[in-house]
Order: sequence, then C-alpha cells, then structure tokens
Amino acid sequence: GSPVALVGWDVQAQGLFVFAETLRPGSAEFLLDCHRRGLDCAVLTGDHLERGRQLERDLHVAVLAGLLPEQKLEHIRATQQAIGPAAMVGDGVNDAPALALADVGIALGCGTDVSRDSADVCLMSNDLGRIPWLFDLAAATVRTIRFNLFWAFVYNCVGVGLALTGALNPIVAALCMVVSSACVVGTSLRLTRFESGSGQLDARRQRHLGTDGVSQPVADLQRSSRGMLPASHTSAPEKVEILSEVGG
Repeated sequence: GSPVALVGWDVQAQGLFVFAETLRPGSAEFLLDCHRRGLDCAVLTGDHLERGRQLERDLHVAVLAGLLPEQKLEHIRATQQAIGPAAMVGDGVNDAPALALADVGIALGCGTDVSRDSADVCLMSNDLGRIPWLFDLAAATVRTIRFNLFWAFVYNCVGVGLALTGALNPIVAALCMVVSSACVVGTSLRLTRFESGSGQLDARRQRHLGTDGVSQPVADLQRSSRGMLPASHTSAPEKVEILSEVGG
C-alpha cells in the first residue's frame, strides 16, 4: 500500500524507491469528531488504489484514490448535487480547483500559495483539530449576529413606540442608545474567548449514517467512482477531506 518510484537508465529499471507515509497527527480524532457532528467524510487522494484501500482501513472512512485534479473537481460537484454543501480541506497544488469549487475551501498552514489563494479559509497551523473549532466558531458567530439583530429590532420598536407617544425623554433615549450599543459590543466580544464544544449528532442526521459512520450518498459515490479510476495513475502523496453536512 506504499507509493513506489522506479529509477532507471539504459532503458532498464535500476532501482526502486518505496515511500513510507504517516498519517497527520489527529486525523482519526478529527474524522470521529466530524461523524459526531453529522458530517459525511471522504478522502480524495492522487495516491494509487492500494494506498487508498490502506487509508480506508486505517481511518474507517470512504477513500477515493487515483484522482487527477479535474476528477477531484467532479467529485466535489457530485457531492454537492447528491448531498448538499461541501467543505474541502487541502494543502496541495492539485487541490486548488476543488478548494475553489467547494462551498467552503479550507487550506492548511503548510499548503502551497495557490491552495491558500483558492481557499475561503486559511488556517495558520496544520492542526486538523482546528477545523471542528472553526465550525463551532462559525455557528457561534451566526448565533451572536442573530441575537444582536433581535435585540436591536426589539429595542428600536419599543423606543420608536415610546417616542411617538411622547413618553420617551430625548436624554433617556440617548442613554438607552449607549446601553444598547454596549450590549451589542459586549455580546460580540464574547467570541474572543470562544472555546469549542464537542459536536453532537442529532437523530435526524444519524438516520443518514451507516454503522461505519459513512452516509449512503457518500458510499454510493465511492462505489460508483471505483470503476472509473485509472488503476495505473500515481501522484505525490496527499490527504484531502471532503466534509458535507447531511440534511442541510
């Protein structure tokens, strides 16, 4: 299951190199966290098919191997059509088209310039554990925005109503405006102390997942892809995750 390269001259193979790979630290924990959140996970790689099978056994996740950059692009598009919004995590030149097409492209800190330029989010580190934190931070930010909008709407409706009846003194209105702005700023500043919690998998999303944590759409996509992958194709070792939320 390891990538190999032949070295030769005089029209003959004179040497064989076997490249050993190690999984990025935290990969298994990262995938487990994503499954708990109800996210489908798959690995797209340019490695040969046997290496893909080895990754599948090690990570217990759907792996599509032997892919060219344009094939990764097609799988992102197929995932969006079959499941819904997709997030792509990558760090290589071959990942750039898929990062650009994905609803959310995430480049790791070790990524190439073109992958960082194509991504929507660039992590400052190579820690995959920051990606679940990123999801939680995004959700907390949306909740904060909604709370601030709700507070501002209620405040202005009450303030305008009192002003129309003449029951609101202008000085009191000015003080209330300061308090309102302070509340909005204070609520937003809480995000600077944000800490990620463990994702919970709700029952609606659980129905989409099999016993191995792979959803039926991803499993179907994996099975249909294996018949079209070129068995002889090899490329530089890389690991890419596609994350797409089930059920929208």
